[in-house]
Amino acid sequence: MRLTIGVLALFLVAGLVACGGDAADENGAGDESGVKLSEKHETPGFVVYEVEGRLWIFKDGSDAQKAFADGTEPAKRVTRVGAGPDGETIIAVDGSVLDAFAAARK
Repeated sequence: MRLTIGVLALFLVAGLVACGGDAADENGAGDESGVKLSEKHETPGFVVYEVEGRLWIFKDGSDAQKAFADGTEPAKRVTRVGAGPDGETIIAVDGSVLDAFAAARK
C-alpha cells in the first residue's frame, strides 16, 4: 500500500512538472523556456509563436494572444499535426483561426 502511494505521488509530481506551461515575456521575445515569436512565419493579422518546434497561432491582438504573451496557455485548443507551412504542428484556440491563417498564407 505504501509503495502504491509512493508511486502515485511520484507520478503526480512528474505530471505537475511536465505540465508547467511555457510562456513568452511581454515583448514576445521569449525566455529560457524556448517560446519565441516566429519571424519566419509572419503573416498579416496573426501572431505566431514557436514552442518546441510547434507553432502557436493567434489572431493579432486577441485576448488569447495577450494571455499567451503573459504566460498562460489556452485551456481549449485545436492541434493539427503536420499542417504547418513547413510540416510543423500548428495549434490555435479554435479551428477557424487555423483555417484563416492557412488562407492568409496562400
